[in-house]
Amino acid sequence: MAAPHPHHGLAAPERHGDRCSHAAPRACSRAGWSAAAYGGSTWEMGSYVAGQDDHPVAGVSWYEAAAYARWAGKSLPTVYHWSRAADQVLSSDIVPLSNFSGTGVRRVGASAGTSHGGTTDLAGNVKQWCLNATGANRYILGGAWSEPVYMFNDTDALSPFPRQPTYGFRCIKVDRWEDLPPLLTAPIESHSRDPRKATPVGEPVFQTWRRVLYAFDHGDLNVKVESVDDSSPDWRLEKISYAAAYGGERVPAYLFLPKNGRPPYQAL
Repeated sequence: MAAPHPHHGLAAPERHGDRCSHAAPRACSRAGWSAAAYGGSTWEMGSYVAGQDDHPVAGVSWYEAAAYARWAGKSLPTVYHWSRAADQVLSSDIVPLSNFSGTGVRRVGASAGTSHGGTTDLAGNVKQWCLNATGANRYILGGAWSEPVYMFNDTDALSPFPRQPTYGFRCIKVDRWEDLPPLLTAPIESHSRDPRKATPVGEPVFQTWRRVLYAFDHGDLNVKVESVDDSSPDWRLEKISYAAAYGGERVPAYLFLPKNGRPPYQAL
């Protein structure tokens, strides 16, 4: 499910956000983060690892991220603020330029994926805690370097306690605390359907849907083998075509037939 968007019934007020991804470790150390909370789980002896001073703070729980934001006179973004800044409608442009590399976190701003407001690293690198709860969990959005690219658009909500190395944050600063009313900060319940609790339909309804959706004419498909590639030691590739159910057209298909098995084959 995609993260709730600010235009879906709620309008988030304008805010001043951290343009760069999350809080840079040097800034956290200067702000007393290392002394007060010992830094993230990726830090050592209360300080960031040498050479990673321009990396995002990672390995923080939701409570640590929220505490730092409040200490700094800021706030974690609500889901609505985050979504407005993320420009998820432009994901086809942002995601290919973002860090979903699977190889590790990058320095802040190293990826070119940028929203229309100039905000970097909203997609990938490290996930970002948001203010809103859903049940006992907290929203954490954007996806991480180790996750599939679709996590930029998908909602994720996790326990607020773990300090995984892919968990990060960024802050927003509102002009007035009234700009964070309960309507924006309230829990957002996710609605999902549990098929185990669904009541089966009666036999007449089932047969109707079966007939409407799955009935077809058992005509001759007039299958033709167009070409064969037998060069692989593991399979035989056949390009085939068969008659479509409309306009005298033909549908192309490719068959990879294993050489170490016997028919009938099982489709993948």
